[in-house]
Amino acid sequence: MIFIVVQVNEGVKILTGPLAKEVDENDLFSTLFNSLTSEKYSHYNIQVEVKTSTGPWVLVDEKLEGKILLMKMLNFTQLKYVLIQNDIDASFSPPRNFPNAFTRLMNSRLQLLFVDWHNGDHTTYGRRFIERLTKAIWYIDPHLEKLRSRGCHLSLLFSSLPVYQQNGVYNEYYQRMKKKKTQLTRLEIFQLVNSIELSLTEPWASKGYWQEVVSNVFDFTSMMKKYSNHLEYTNTNMRILHDSENPAREPSTNCNIILIPKCDENIDSLYFQLNFELLNRELFDFVNLNQYVPNDPTNKHQFICNLQLSVPAGLYRYPHGNYLGTLNFIWRAPDTEETNECYETLKAQMITRINDAIPIYCTRQMRKNVVEKASLLRMLYHDLTGDASLANDPIKDPSITVDLRTNNGFRGSRFDIFWNELDGYFNEHNNTVVNERRIDTVLYIPYAISIRELRDRIITRLNTKYQGPPLPDDIAIHQKNG
Repeated sequence: MIFIVVQVNEGVKILTGPLAKEVDENDLFSTLFNSLTSEKYSHYNIQVEVKTSTGPWVLVDEKLEGKILLMKMLNFTQLKYVLIQNDIDASFSPPRNFPNAFTRLMNSRLQLLFVDWHNGDHTTYGRRFIERLTKAIWYIDPHLEKLRSRGCHLSLLFSSLPVYQQNGVYNEYYQRMKKKKTQLTRLEIFQLVNSIELSLTEPWASKGYWQEVVSNVFDFTSMMKKYSNHLEYTNTNMRILHDSENPAREPSTNCNIILIPKCDENIDSLYFQLNFELLNRELFDFVNLNQYVPNDPTNKHQFICNLQLSVPAGLYRYPHGNYLGTLNFIWRAPDTEETNECYETLKAQMITRINDAIPIYCTRQMRKNVVEKASLLRMLYHDLTGDASLANDPIKDPSITVDLRTNNGFRGSRFDIFWNELDGYFNEHNNTVVNERRIDTVLYIPYAISIRELRDRIITRLNTKYQGPPLPDDIAIHQKNG
């Protein structure tokens, strides 16, 4: 055993010491360093220096692999460990605009993949690979629970990250932020997976000592592809549903009818009210069972499964979904097994009434079929103008000019010459349609600033056409100022 003075520096900054320590001369410098730092600086290069009480610092060539016996043999009494940031770690430092959690994730990735890149590959291939891998993990980090629920689990190499070992996440800010949270998208996953697999086609990935890492990374990309396929499948089904002219669920295909025999034993008190209600109703006169069941989902399920009634009954169940859950209707059935045409008719009529009472949630296409219906547009046009005539073809627009005095019962033809000329004026300038100008960059000047100016233009055209005023001079158009 020997006594020395030891310290740990990062550059000129002293992190630990100086401390007087009793050490075993047969130990390695690494053993003492780990006991001082608790292995917190394993991703640093460590420079070992020794000196006498009055001499200069001398560099130990073997670094941490050297033995402390060297100090005893050469009469050195002071030991200094100098932390030098690893050049690989420095080259992989993330951009400053990433949060600290991203830096922690980046450093964790470096420690897991701390194997050799040769000939400066760590500054090119290695840097790109680590950055792409880290971005992918950072992207899915807040959604790991959702991925697990879909059977998508991280491979062993990635689940061994320090924070994941403690059942935590790196991006803790995601859950706390108040703005809208970004969700996983198929396009983003596709781009991240492609960038990672592109790195795995580079020459360094074919080396033998990389095979375990490459295998785990491929498992990771396969997991992301699996969830991407799930998103594509879900989105495709949702588009089909939105474009469908039928609801997602219909009673004709999703309902179930259960026959409930009468109970010959004592009935549980839970069913007294329901049993009394059915006894006082006619055959096939249904009642909404959900009015009698408990609110708790578990108790509700047990109530329906263990129905006890003094009369035979039928139960209609329809899993509606959404906030309505499963709809349940119950009725009193005849106390006979014989087939009766009257009973069958009553039963069919009852089921029809139940189906009519079930709410229907329309798809987007069903709403379009109603809102954009041609008959609805014609009805609105008729209500506004009083004109019930139909267009010659479905794409023809209604007339742009309408004599609104016809709504007050006006039937005169005195001003027909004016309206005919107005129609001709608009037909000559048929490029006034808004839709035909919408995509152009040219700004069109209006033909008339006001109704009064439009009237004056038409009268001027009539005077020119008929060589004189064909209309009386006392035509007045009331117009508000401003």
